[in-house]
Amino acid sequence: MDLKELDKEFALVGATVIDGTGSPPKKDTTIIVKEVEAQVFPERTDLRRLSRGKEALRYGVISEIGNKDAVKLDNIQQVDASGLFVMPGLIDCHVHFGGSVTDVPLDRWFTPKYLKAIRSASNAQKILDWGFTTVRGCGSVYDIDLKKAIEEGTIIGPRILSSGRGICRTGGEQDIRRDIYDLPDEFMDEFYSGRRCDGVEELRKEVRRMLRQGVDFIKCWVSGGGFWYRDSDKDTQFTMEELRVIVNEANMLHVPVAFHCLNIESIEMAVTLGVRTIEHCYVGEGELGEEICKTMVEKNIFIDPTLSSYYAGKVGELLITEPGAPSALKFWKLALRSGVKYIMGSDVWGEPITPFGEYGMGEMKLIVDVLGMTPMEAIVSATKTASEALGIQDKVGTIEKGRIADLLIVKANPVENIDNLGNKDNILHVIKEGKLIR
Repeated sequence: MDLKELDKEFALVGATVIDGTGSPPKKDTTIIVKEVEAQVFPERTDLRRLSRGKEALRYGVISEIGNKDAVKLDNIQQVDASGLFVMPGLIDCHVHFGGSVTDVPLDRWFTPKYLKAIRSASNAQKILDWGFTTVRGCGSVYDIDLKKAIEEGTIIGPRILSSGRGICRTGGEQDIRRDIYDLPDEFMDEFYSGRRCDGVEELRKEVRRMLRQGVDFIKCWVSGGGFWYRDSDKDTQFTMEELRVIVNEANMLHVPVAFHCLNIESIEMAVTLGVRTIEHCYVGEGELGEEICKTMVEKNIFIDPTLSSYYAGKVGELLITEPGAPSALKFWKLALRSGVKYIMGSDVWGEPITPFGEYGMGEMKLIVDVLGMTPMEAIVSATKTASEALGIQDKVGTIEKGRIADLLIVKANPVENIDNLGNKDNILHVIKEGKLIR
């Protein structure tokens, strides 16, 4: 398959399709993609019109899918995909576009923000090149503007659902080490991913301000992160009263909430309040049982375990780095058996330690090797289930009639071996909204 460009209407003929629903791969399948007026994401139209004109208000959707011999092809570009595998574009539900270079001391603080913004644009391109056509930005300075630049067509990147900076408390995880460096708040606020808020009224005002900015969800660091002695991951950083106002304000506008939770108390608070997703859902050295899993299922709460944060080292290398990881793994497996829905999130944040795109594929491998999911279940967690958690299941996440044509074309079958997604040589083409990106 030597594909240089795609027409506005085209057919992928003869591929084996992994549709993202968990159904067995379908051989000798034809997918027809046609361009339509932009109605699925109406909020984009003004941005695209400004930068690209009326023509930019169109994108490709899947108009038909079926057996190769049953689908009628009339005057349309035909692309022979025999022997190849087509799957939905992948979704990484936990990404930080901070523009940091992790092997440069103090880069996070003292590198100009404009340079880091440019790095973030480059990192977005890298993620897309690996087949992630949608990502959820879980707290960074640049998420919102990066999203807009991609939507208007100024730069190439994945579809971004953004939380903006997210919410933390004074002295919380995103308010690090003021005791040592004594840096002024005005300086630090330029660089950290969290907005510092304390007390019910400050939090109410901040959530409303973020909603005014147009965020797609609210991110809050509920527990510590373990970065310094006053930021222990064993501590909870907000009261129930404070967290309730965050959730209530978001719920009034039907905006989902994600809580960063690294201990039992924070997880229990998240479940009580019924947030959409629990990031990390790390129980530390404690233990949670079947009852809380049952409540998660009843409230349709998704877990985003970000395994790469705990089984780190090189990408995909199984090296336990946290003393509480075995207890966390025990709970993750219990939740999985109980029917709690899992989504794939890599927690990628800076190169070269966490390479954008590649790190997400490493997370896919960990889902299989550590959690014990099958490769097909891992793929569903990064497609259909992820789209449900993000509230865009009617737009992307599966290869079905009417869905946006976000497609990943690979040489080797990832259902047989998830490692086939971790080898970039196997990724032939990435199609986003019916347009050939790679």
